Amino acid sequence: MNTSNNRKSGLKKQSETKEFTNLGSLSKKYIRNIPEINSNFFENSLDAMMIGSQDGRIHAANSAACKMLGRSEKEICRLGRNGIVEQNKQLIEAVRKRRKSGNFFGELTLIKKDGTPFPVELSSSVFTNSDGREFTTLIIRDITERVTAEDRLRTSEEEYRNLFENSLVGISQSYPEGGYKRINKAYAEMYGYPDTETMLTEVFDDTKKLFFKPDNRIKVLKILEKEGFMPPTEFELNRRTGEKLWAIVGAIQVRDDAGNLLYLQAEHIDITSQKKMEEELRKSKELLEKLNQHLVEVRENERNQIALNLHDDLGQKLTAINLDIAWLKGRIGVQSKIVREKFEEMSSMIKETVESIRETSSLLRPAILFDLGLVPAIKSQLGKFEKQTGIKCYLYFEPEEFTIQDHLALILYRILQESLTNIARHSGASSTEVELQILRNKIEMIIKDDGTGIERDKVNSLKSMGIAGMRERVKSVRGKITFIGEPGSGTIIKVIIPIIKENSDD
Repeated sequence: MNTSNNRKSGLKKQSETKEFTNLGSLSKKYIRNIPEINSNFFENSLDAMMIGSQDGRIHAANSAACKMLGRSEKEICRLGRNGIVEQNKQLIEAVRKRRKSGNFFGELTLIKKDGTPFPVELSSSVFTNSDGREFTTLIIRDITERVTAEDRLRTSEEEYRNLFENSLVGISQSYPEGGYKRINKAYAEMYGYPDTETMLTEVFDDTKKLFFKPDNRIKVLKILEKEGFMPPTEFELNRRTGEKLWAIVGAIQVRDDAGNLLYLQAEHIDITSQKKMEEELRKSKELLEKLNQHLVEVRENERNQIALNLHDDLGQKLTAINLDIAWLKGRIGVQSKIVREKFEEMSSMIKETVESIRETSSLLRPAILFDLGLVPAIKSQLGKFEKQTGIKCYLYFEPEEFTIQDHLALILYRILQESLTNIARHSGASSTEVELQILRNKIEMIIKDDGTGIERDKVNSLKSMGIAGMRERVKSVRGKITFIGEPGSGTIIKVIIPIIKENSDD
């Protein structure tokens, strides 16, 4: 009994296989028996085409369909719809729609021989041939590349949307005539709005009011119209509260493939805190400069006071003592040689002390500078320097009548003193030249030597206190000082100070 049933089952399977084989090998004849279908068009179409029935059977498949699925026509006909189409809701809906309306157009998923699913665009219609038999046509296109591109585009759009929404930089998209297309959260918060909806509602199409100077928006539009983009530029803007906002703004025109302007995109970086810090630093710098200038003046005043005290008080007292010694020397009578020599020694020491006090007093307060002027003071200083160091000194000045304000003369004199000190200590020079001249509304002093030349790193070194002091002195009167040094070519110090004429009351 079991043997008989198995034999019958085997015969049935062989019969089915023979039937599907015959259908596959006779597909062209099968198509020819359906006059409604052009067999040449069916076989040579670049699109995958199949002939089937509504129950899911497939009777014929062209070469494009075989290539698409990686199967022979016989395999496709044997497997039928359920063997090559992924079973899902889309398939159920497609079959239902075709039964109801007689046709279907949409996307489904097919399965290749190796089991790989892939998306297709499928068009199917139901028709009845001349014999009254019902068939279905299926035209299929592989849309893997399109779907992949769409997925990439969708992913790219999502990434851009995430970047746009979550960027720390304020981003806006607006229309040239006014009005926003889109803004992100950082942009709204920068202007003091709690969220994008509130800002879009309140600002609406009047974006000009965001600019501290409304005409700036017109300037931006002109730049974009001419160049297509605007490089990062600082702007003063208005917050919702009326506070001033500083931001660096960059903008660009966004156009479609045809070159039509779609919208303007701008990126804003809030630099208000930076601006406030810069302002505080500027004020601190001005305060330090004023303080330094005040300290210089205080120091010069103290020097003057000490110099006067040394010269007028201590110097006069020592001179008086020297006179007293001379008086005693003449009153003692017959003096021993030892006593006379002691008096002479004391008198000589007092004279040397008085001379030392005069030198110190002159360094502290160059009386010759205030009494005779800058040129005689420089001549005197160069003469002493040459005598002390053996370095030849030359002075060139123009004009002959050289008169400037005392505080400017003192600054130039102090810079000369510091320069000569550095030349004596570090340069190894054999000669020094000083040029002094007045050019229109400024005074220029150039100090040259033929020494080793100052090294560049020492010019800006924090340890070079003398150079720093010269810079501060010049800076206090809005002047400029430069140091040029080349190894073996000596050093050049150039000082330029503007001369500000003082107003005098008639």
